[in-house]
Amino acid sequence: HINSAYRSPSHNERIGGVKSSQHTKGTAADLTSRNHTPKELFNIIDAMILCGEIEEGGLSEYKSFVHYDRRGTRARW
Repeated sequence: HINSAYRSPSHNERIGGVKSSQHTKGTAADLTSRNHTPKELFNIIDAMILCGEIEEGGLSEYKSFVHYDRRGTRARW
């Protein structure tokens, strides 16, 4: 499930997103899964990056979702 993808700069500011958010570039998504915890989803996405199935980028696990973006360089927080 995609919770958040593209955000306009004004919407991003209203919700407290960082100014340089990948969401405002259309390269990010916040994801949840009915079948996996955020930790499991993080590990699945990380494995897909490591084996080259999807592009390297930003990946972070939050309490209720996982953020993934296609910035082209590895970033974890």
